[in-house]
Amino acid sequence: MLPYCSAFAMSSISAASAAVTDAYTGKVLYSQNSNVMRPIASTTKLMTCLLACESGKLGDIVTVTDDMLYGTEGSLIYLKAGDRITLLDLVKGAMLASGNDAANAIAFYLGGSLTAFVNAMNRRAEQIGMKNTHFVTPSGLDSGNHKSTAYDMALLAGEVVKNSRLMQIGAGLPARFAASKIVEGDRLILDQLALDPNEQEMLEHIVTQMETERGLDRAAAIADMRFRFIENVCSQCVTRPRESREHLRSQRIDRVLTGRYTAIPMFIAIMGLVFYLTFNVIGAWLQDLMALGVEALTGVVDAALTSAGVNEVIHSLIIDGIFEGVGSVLSFLPIIVVMFFFLSMLEDSGYIARVAFFMDKLLRKIGLSGRSIVPMLIGFGCTVPAVMSTRTLPS
Repeated sequence: MLPYCSAFAMSSISAASAAVTDAYTGKVLYSQNSNVMRPIASTTKLMTCLLACESGKLGDIVTVTDDMLYGTEGSLIYLKAGDRITLLDLVKGAMLASGNDAANAIAFYLGGSLTAFVNAMNRRAEQIGMKNTHFVTPSGLDSGNHKSTAYDMALLAGEVVKNSRLMQIGAGLPARFAASKIVEGDRLILDQLALDPNEQEMLEHIVTQMETERGLDRAAAIADMRFRFIENVCSQCVTRPRESREHLRSQRIDRVLTGRYTAIPMFIAIMGLVFYLTFNVIGAWLQDLMALGVEALTGVVDAALTSAGVNEVIHSLIIDGIFEGVGSVLSFLPIIVVMFFFLSMLEDSGYIARVAFFMDKLLRKIGLSGRSIVPMLIGFGCTVPAVMSTRTLPS
């Protein structure tokens, strides 16, 4: 793998210097003039933001002063003297917008002066093993001997990757989105946030408490919150001059079909009616009709084979094997067709979706979602499509 990576890198990288290392082992995977000192521009902010995250003061409120803004130019987040902003937001401004004024504000707040903070940057660089690095500014604006090497910056990037808080900020995930995904157990988001075991344990405790208080599992609780939010937004933003008769009729029907005490009895009654019509009325009549047709066709073919003097083995194969065997299977076809006809009517009317909704809480007690009701119903008609449809269910 490494020779391939090296060949690819040599043919694709146009930078004068480059280095690729394993963030956790420090192993060099690729190197090109990696120990030549060069200007490092805004990548300097990786060290500035790393020190800010390691300070443990991200929640502090920083009051911006004229000294913090002196000499800042280029990429800015346009701070003004007198602004009050959290250290966390300054880190976001430096990381995501490459704000030079944000980097200076961080330096003044944590170090008291640019010189003191830059000295802290150089001390931290020595701890990391950045032997050919010399910081002069917290922002990376060119200032004489402000230089580093590709290898040293790769070491710094490795430290950044190990800092879960800084990685979370760098990911640029909205807090509300990340929180909801954590509750849902989204592995991609959890891996991206790189939470430590203590943080994971605390979050799990919070989620468990939420499930206990709401009487719902985490997925159902999130869904309930989303529906309530949507209803609240619609009630404030949507104005209907009058409700249509169709909508009023649908609401009245829903009160019965999905009511708290009537939903399950109505579901049992409807499915009982479907099964009765399928197995005792329409389906049974069509099954008998199919059986009569197969029997009549078998008699005609049997008489024809007998009159033609066909060999007894071939005669038995055709009559006893093909006609009797296939005919017995075909006799179930009318029942399957009728069953799927009624299920498709229920699906098109929207009733199956409502069934999945109110059955969700009950089925989750055995580890299934409300959508599991669909394969269960299909299974009464034919097990093959029921088993195939289970592939759509979450694991």
